[in-house]
Amino acid sequence: MVLVDAKDSFGRTVSKGNVQSGLGYDYRIRLHVTLSEKLKGDSLPDNLEIDLSPTRNLTLSEFKTLNEGFEFIFLLKGESYKPVISVFFQREIGEKEQVIDLLQR
Repeated sequence: MVLVDAKDSFGRTVSKGNVQSGLGYDYRIRLHVTLSEKLKGDSLPDNLEIDLSPTRNLTLSEFKTLNEGFEFIFLLKGESYKPVISVFFQREIGEKEQVIDLLQR
């Protein structure tokens, strides 16, 4: 993962601070991901922008601390590369073998 930021309801980007996403808040947290390996789908671009669900209650600063600079496996679907489900689409890199096994079934 390269960068975590947020967008407000007017489309303005916020890259630091303690803005909140979730029901009743005007911000949506985004992940800017550079792919180091593609487990399935060679046509994936090298860089993706993933919007998190607007219903997830998160603060930008907390999410940056927990995620920025770390490697994860992202479970995405469709041509727009949306999360397969809103919460558990991001898996620890240590689960790689399990994910590969599930994809091959």
